[in-house]
Amino acid sequence: MRSRRLFLTIIPLVVAILFGGARFSSSRDLVRQFTMDNGLKVILEENNAAPAVALQIWVKIGGADESDEEAGICHFIEHMLFKGTEKRKVREAAREIESLGGSIGAYTSYDQTVYHVTLASRYAETGLDILSDAIQHSIFDPFELEREREVILEEIRRGKMILRGSCFNRRWRLLTSDTPIEDRLSDIRIQSAPFKEIGW
Repeated sequence: MRSRRLFLTIIPLVVAILFGGARFSSSRDLVRQFTMDNGLKVILEENNAAPAVALQIWVKIGGADESDEEAGICHFIEHMLFKGTEKRKVREAAREIESLGGSIGAYTSYDQTVYHVTLASRYAETGLDILSDAIQHSIFDPFELEREREVILEEIRRGKMILRGSCFNRRWRLLTSDTPIEDRLSDIRIQSAPFKEIGW
């Protein structure tokens, strides 16, 4: 029954897109790039296909940038930035975004950490406020640090089983073999024991 409703919802949408002349992102979309006085690089891509906005903050640091003593710190910080700020309690940012019909998240990669919000464009200012608040004013509460340590350790336990044999991981090893980065990332840094099993 549930799948039938989903199917009946998706089919009209696909038909509307295919035959209704919906406009998709193209090279004609307006892309502007500038650097603010504080050095922050801003890239704006206008796309009026839907009344939505995708806000992202890209930090140019990831697992490949960590020393052995720092192993996993980027991933740990990624988690902690959504665990309360000076003006928002734990989960308050997520609740606020979700109450507006949006989504909020983050991920850490080898060379970057990305924080993102997607929501209706009329709430863009709220989304930007929440992201900038998390980046600039996270409090790193000791209680939440301990709770998040356990969350990350569980991710590691699950991720090791899934990612060790993944095509991406095998391809990454082939691409980085005999390079300095291969020694630093012989295993997926994010999935390996952060902070020596997060014991720093």
